[in-house]
Amino acid sequence: MSCRYNCPNPLPLFELPDPLNLYCIPDLLGEMCEAIEKQFQIDRAIPFGQALGMIAAATRGKVRTQVSPNWIEHSSFYVLTIAETGDGKSQVMNLLRKPSDTYEQNLRADAAHGYGLEMANHEIAQANLKRIKDSMSSGKKSKSPATQADLQAAIDEVQNTKPADIPLLSIGGDVTPDKLADLIVQNKELAIHDAEGTLFSHLSGTRHGTGSAWETMLQAFTGDPIKVHRIGREGGSVAGAHLVINTSVQPIVWKEIISDKNAVGRGAIGRFIVLNAQSNIGYRDAAAHQSYPIPADLIDQWGNVIRELLDMKEPRIFILDDEQVRMVINYKARLEKLLREPDNRLDGFGSRLPGILIRIAQLFTLIDNPAATSMSTRYLECALGFGDYLMQQREQADLIKERTPEMRTLDVIAKLARESIGDVGDVNRAFTFSGRDVQQRGKGQTWIKDGGIDAIKAALENLTKWSWIEADGDSWQICTCRLSMRW
Repeated sequence: MSCRYNCPNPLPLFELPDPLNLYCIPDLLGEMCEAIEKQFQIDRAIPFGQALGMIAAATRGKVRTQVSPNWIEHSSFYVLTIAETGDGKSQVMNLLRKPSDTYEQNLRADAAHGYGLEMANHEIAQANLKRIKDSMSSGKKSKSPATQADLQAAIDEVQNTKPADIPLLSIGGDVTPDKLADLIVQNKELAIHDAEGTLFSHLSGTRHGTGSAWETMLQAFTGDPIKVHRIGREGGSVAGAHLVINTSVQPIVWKEIISDKNAVGRGAIGRFIVLNAQSNIGYRDAAAHQSYPIPADLIDQWGNVIRELLDMKEPRIFILDDEQVRMVINYKARLEKLLREPDNRLDGFGSRLPGILIRIAQLFTLIDNPAATSMSTRYLECALGFGDYLMQQREQADLIKERTPEMRTLDVIAKLARESIGDVGDVNRAFTFSGRDVQQRGKGQTWIKDGGIDAIKAALENLTKWSWIEADGDSWQICTCRLSMRW
């Protein structure tokens, strides 16, 4: 068998999920994901997840969806993509966020232009207030003493001349929990775009050796009031804050996140859409940047739509019609039966899934038509159709806790090959082995002790399906050059 004509597929971290259907979603989103997938030679889950985060951030909380008078779905949105290091997470995020970054820079520059003059007038008002207070507290009589009316007018002038904070639309993932609370009180609409998962080390408290602090992101997800009242710091409160967390993490970071009992137990992780990106490292087209350029007009179209969303001024509410409400009820009824099984609850994600899917439908509607004033029935149906896919993605993310049996089986096969023929990199021929050989050589591993020969055969069958090995009667064989590619 020759790998020259039959190269194996990239070894999955877990059982391969159903592919993400790019033909159901809005054209612009699908075309961007497909173009980025080809250009960067990455799993389409990466641009899909990050693009959803960018769209949600661009809405700035201006759009919500009403399912019924007592069910108004908030617009905060949390998405997490799991991808290997070197898979282009940062490059993709930088490409997708460029229109938002440029918009924010211009917005802050315009605000800063008159900020100095406003601050000077505010300082003058403060000085006048101090003068009046000094006059009223002085024991000496004045020819024209300040009155209570003067004092009230001076206080009002200080309040009226206080300049608005220079707007902030996005922050980095290195924000601490306390600072996040402060910033979201000052900036009701805020986004965190973080391609490295730095945010979680702060929220979990591992970065500073403190306790975990997930309260702000928990409250922001549903628009609950967020209050800041701490000694030595300016207090404040905000209701209906719009927070977007758009992040990509490495598998090792995800394992740390789901090991945090507070993050899991309090439902912090259950608020995130989790997408698994299959790594193509080692199988990428080196000339992809030349062979698959992203069309300039597609990038321009993406930028124009994001800017149009950012320019929204008036809030809107998508009120679902009777047909759309029936679609949501039917989906919830089917999901509720699945949730009878505790494993399907997925740390709270299963229960929140209908609301999350409604938020996705809202984003699909807006990226297709930023001026939309009602929910698209087509995109609501499309979003509800993603429910099983997203549950499957979350289930498979939890399997990252351990290396898969297929990976462990290849480890054992490599050891058998080295013992039999020496360094696998020095030869290019088939090596034959049996399931019993794998069992004997790896008998100390827990998964083999627990699953026995049936577990080994299941792993070998998957490796056969993925073209790593070939069945040879009751045995299997592998081209040793394939092992050298892996090791």
